Amino acid sequence: MSVRSLEQRVSRLEKPGTTDSAFLDVLAVESALLNDSDLGLWEEILSLTHAGFSMEEIRVMVGEETYAAALELADRVEQERQKLKAPPALPKRKGKTLLV
Repeated sequence: MSVRSLEQRVSRLEKPGTTDSAFLDVLAVESALLNDSDLGLWEEILSLTHAGFSMEEIRVMVGEETYAAALELADRVEQERQKLKAPPALPKRKGKTLLV
C-alpha cells in the first residue's frame, strides 16, 4: 500500500460523517482482523449473495456450522463498520466530552 493511498484513507476517516459506503465496508473488513480462513468464508458468502442466491439457499449449500460462522463474521464486520461511522469524540474539557 502506498503512503499516498494511506494518507487519503486516513483523511477520509478524519472527516465526520464519511458516507462512502464501499470505503467503510473495506475498512470494516480490514479492522475486524479476519484471518485467511475468515476472509475465504467471507468472500464465498459474498460471491454466492452476488450470484443471486437467497440466504436460505446459501445456508443449505454451505451447511449449518459454516453459515453460523459466516453470520458471526458479518456481525464482527458490522460492529467495526458502526465504529468507523461514529463521529469522533473531541478531547474532554473541564470533564466533559465535546461532540462534533
